Amino acid sequence: MSNLKTIEIKQTKLLYFILKSNAQEVKEVISSKKDYYYTFQKIKKDKRDKVVFENGIPKSREINATKDKLQVFQKIISKKILSKIVLPPNIKGGVKGSDNISNAKAHLGKHYKFKTDIKKYFPSISHTRVYKMLIENGFSSAVASIITHITTYKYQLPQGTPTSTNIANLVFIPIDKKIIKFCNIHKITYTRYVDDLTFSSHFDFRNKVNDLIKFIIDENFAISDKKTYYKAGSMEITGVYTKQNILDATTEYKELVKDQTIDSIKTEARIKYIERIKTK
Repeated sequence: MSNLKTIEIKQTKLLYFILKSNAQEVKEVISSKKDYYYTFQKIKKDKRDKVVFENGIPKSREINATKDKLQVFQKIISKKILSKIVLPPNIKGGVKGSDNISNAKAHLGKHYKFKTDIKKYFPSISHTRVYKMLIENGFSSAVASIITHITTYKYQLPQGTPTSTNIANLVFIPIDKKIIKFCNIHKITYTRYVDDLTFSSHFDFRNKVNDLIKFIIDENFAISDKKTYYKAGSMEITGVYTKQNILDATTEYKELVKDQTIDSIKTEARIKYIERIKTK
């Protein structure tokens, strides 16, 4: 079961079997979907656990989490179905065996680096995109429709559910493939950490940046200008300071370990994290 295309989930009966449910129960959960969601604002905090403000207002993002039977269905779909679809090796976020450190490690030894971020990525993934992705991965229209209903909310991909990161990765794969082909031609290393894209090379590729951005905006995604920049030399990549041939924690992160006002348990965890970076 290494790739869903080999088992072809085309019959709804097979889907219900995997969900350990039946047509009536699934239909009832979908029809009352809003009752299984609870929404809250997650306040953004910095590394010192201080609230981040913008124009005097705390920065936050909306989380739409699930509960009860809908969450059970989503967990099964994530574990038994979506996670079985093979991802390109450039995808490092939300992938078993990969993390932000391995994402940064992929760019070691490269002098020129470029980073960008997809703006409001999850909300910009419509239910139509999810359905299309499932069809492209070999599901029948009936099965794709049911999974789309189970995994989307208010006609878009919610943040905070068990299936959202899986889907966020899968939806972008057609764009990944175009970018990978382009990068192979121009000797550029490319990794994606969910909505965070990083590129690096031994050669100056500043003149290729607009081409890379175009792959994204041509598919009606937007990029975050604040998180988009090109640089020669060391760069922080997904929270890890990437020098020419060395990975390290950022200076700011190291300072947190010295701060005695911070909870000792968090400090101990940070020390272990710094050691893990060095070990990588």
